[in-house]
Amino acid sequence: MTSAPDDLKWLPESKMLGLCRLPRSVLNSWKRADIDLANEAGAYGLEETISVLLLGAAREHIKPKEMAEAWREFVSSGARQSTVLKARERSERDRFDLVVDPRHATLQVATSDAQLIDAVCHPSWPRPVVVIDVSEAVSEVVRAFHKIGNPKTMKPEKKKPGRPRNVSRTRHLHTVAGQ
Repeated sequence: MTSAPDDLKWLPESKMLGLCRLPRSVLNSWKRADIDLANEAGAYGLEETISVLLLGAAREHIKPKEMAEAWREFVSSGARQSTVLKARERSERDRFDLVVDPRHATLQVATSDAQLIDAVCHPSWPRPVVVIDVSEAVSEVVRAFHKIGNPKTMKPEKKKPGRPRNVSRTRHLHTVAGQ
């Protein structure tokens, strides 16, 4: 599979979280729940950004442990890759719904009326599902990613170290601890 031009771009974690309107604590809780999204380098491509957006939309309706299982199934079935392709190619009027089944811990994306009907209407066993229209959010994130994604440098392989501790504060902590 060849890389799409937006695969060559990336966003730092803080910008990606800002686009998806999520606090860093949510990403950290997903990591603790074994949802594999966190990038060691803190550099996120469009695939990871769309993934975080979808999970962010689902998080009100499914617990983190169940979300982890649902997400593993979503990724292993190939739905993640096809969803990102659809997000890249979608036009303004296209449907883009996230269907969450909280009881059975499943996630589906419907990009047509027929897919939505199939996801909602289980022929032999009716069940409640939550349908979340994420079309506008997906459009905004894809558009913004193309504008602000960092195309000039390769994705870093590891995070830069944060700001070092203030030396005077560190000395003060050691002095207080030594008393």
